[in-house]
Amino acid sequence: MEKGSDKRDELTTKQKQALPYFIATASVTKACERACITPACYYNWMKDGVFARALEKEREQLRFESYTILRANLPRAAETLIELLNSGNEVVRRLAAKDILDHVHTYIETKSIDERIKLLEERSNEKL
Repeated sequence: MEKGSDKRDELTTKQKQALPYFIATASVTKACERACITPACYYNWMKDGVFARALEKEREQLRFESYTILRANLPRAAETLIELLNSGNEVVRRLAAKDILDHVHTYIETKSIDERIKLLEERSNEKL
């Protein structure tokens, strides 16, 4: 880490160059190798709020973009499962039916939990 790095508010050139490796690689060790830095350097950077925030911001952007792509393809995925219900293969039909039932069950559970949390928050706010 550079001297006085706690006083800066921008990434160093080396940090900017290394950031994509930490976004694209699951292993810190491999990302460090590809970025030509030591793991110790990476962990020092992570103690640095500027680098840690930039890394989290990039990861959040990647999650958002991935979620957007998946969400856009939900209708197609649902249509595929429905089509598989008509398969000539009994195992495929059973698995498609199970997937649909599992997804509906998860949706109902999640909705129920969300409603209970909302109710608890409302009650908590009333007591304040």
